[in-house]
Amino acid sequence: MKLWITVLALAALAPFAIAQQQFPTDAKTGRAIGAKEMTPEELRSQIDKHSKTLVVDVRDADEFQKETIKGAVNIPLEQLSGKLKTIPKDTTLVFTCNTGRRSSQAAKLAEQAGFKTSMFCPLRDWKEKGNPTEAGKAKS
Repeated sequence: MKLWITVLALAALAPFAIAQQQFPTDAKTGRAIGAKEMTPEELRSQIDKHSKTLVVDVRDADEFQKETIKGAVNIPLEQLSGKLKTIPKDTTLVFTCNTGRRSSQAAKLAEQAGFKTSMFCPLRDWKEKGNPTEAGKAKS
């Protein structure tokens, strides 16, 4: 019986282990070392060009629903590895979270999954440059 409880507990925690996949991080910022950062200006240009860019907010649904970059989709970091399989590899992925900690991890995860153009742009930086945000739309 104890073995089954242990197995069930480990299975329940597996998604969190994926989200906590550790890449070397900068001690000061907590951002994944080697993750490519996109400036708010670069992202604004990509969005304005209507290029094949997907902005993915990797925060929890509650955070996303309060405020995000206009047009972003929500895929919480702990669900990302499973969802990457459904996105075409030629899509430019730009991940966002508030400070860049989770989104830089997401960019590295996407890079490992074979995406050549995966970057991150912190929402805080986006807003500081006066760019628009909106309430994230929950999936139905």
